[in-house]
Amino acid sequence: MYITRINKQAWLTALTLAQIGYPYVAAMTTPASDIEADSLAKCFIGDDWKVCSGGYALSKEGEIIGLYSLSKGSGKLLVAHAIQMGAFKLNCAGVRLRDYYSKLGFAVYKEEEPTGDYTESLYYMKLEKCYEC
Repeated sequence: MYITRINKQAWLTALTLAQIGYPYVAAMTTPASDIEADSLAKCFIGDDWKVCSGGYALSKEGEIIGLYSLSKGSGKLLVAHAIQMGAFKLNCAGVRLRDYYSKLGFAVYKEEEPTGDYTESLYYMKLEKCYEC
């Protein structure tokens, strides 16, 4: 997989299209319309020979934002790349994602119970050690 840095608007457009085309991406990422471009420091997209396989952005504070994976195995590669680019924190909803990121070296430092329309807890995580990157 190739991971390429792209501009903020291109990344927000790619995230929007992924959220429209893949309900699980929409369910597990912040809506692109809620992300302020000015808060983003770097944006990346991954592709497998002409097919977008995922992407993510980094905030100016080192947080992974809107990481999404459209092909098996690309999520792990994108997380490893994000760490190489300076990421050290993220937040996610649900036990499944919490456990996934834990395997990649992130640990929960804060948990919020579900509110409003949300049915799963929100986990704030920091990088402790990259085990599988």
